[in-house]
Formats: sequence, structure tokens, C-alpha cells
Amino acid sequence: MGCAILAHMRDRYKLLLLAVAGTAFAGYLAADKFFTGNCTLTESCSYFLGHPTCYYGFTMFAAILLLAIGYITTNNKIHTKIMSIVALAGIIFSGYFSAIEIVPMFTSGASYTLLLPSCTYGLVFYGIVLYISYKNYNN
Repeated sequence: MGCAILAHMRDRYKLLLLAVAGTAFAGYLAADKFFTGNCTLTESCSYFLGHPTCYYGFTMFAAILLLAIGYITTNNKIHTKIMSIVALAGIIFSGYFSAIEIVPMFTSGASYTLLLPSCTYGLVFYGIVLYISYKNYNN
């Protein structure tokens, strides 16, 4: 029983760490785009509904961060349910734009500063958040 509680606590802090890292990375990209008008990582800048996709990534990671803080402080599983929904939306969103940005790597030899498009890293983070939050919601 004690090991299960310890693992559950570790998962909460893993979610918090992923949320902080995702919010910081997407926030950096969004702030640079907002203040300079340029994409930081010398990538093509994808747009959705007239706004850079990094703005949406920042918003989704900020929501996950607030939900992770709420989950740690209240132990209410509704936070993990909503976090799972936001992470799933992030997977669909970043997965779509990752697919669009990865294709030029193979067709025209496009290269990226971080080896892959930044949306791809968001996709990985959202996937991990979904896995951990869904696992904690069902336990």
C-alpha cells in the first residue's frame, strides 16, 4: 500500500514537471514570436485560425500546469480527467502540425534546429501527460 501511495505522489510531481517544462518551452517560443515577430528556432511558423501554433501550445500547457497544481493541492481526480482531455487535444493539435512539418524533412531536406519540429516535442510531452494523468484518474 505504501509503495502505491509513493508512486502516486511521484506521478503528481512528474505531471507538474512536464507542465512546467512544456509551459516554459512553449512560452519561450510564443514570447519570441509575439515580441520579435520571428520564429525562434528557424522553423516555418505554422498558423491556426490566424495565430501562431505556439500560442495554442502555450495555452494548453499553461492549463495543464494549473490542473497539475490543483491536483497536487486538492487531490481531486477531476483535475486528472480534465488534464487528460487537454493532453488529448494537444496530441491531436501538435500531431497534425508535426505531420505537416516533418514531411519536408523527407521531401525537400528541410532541417530543424532541434532535429525535429518544435510541435513534435509538444506531441511527446502531451503523450506522456495523457498517459500519467489517465493512469492516475483510473487508480
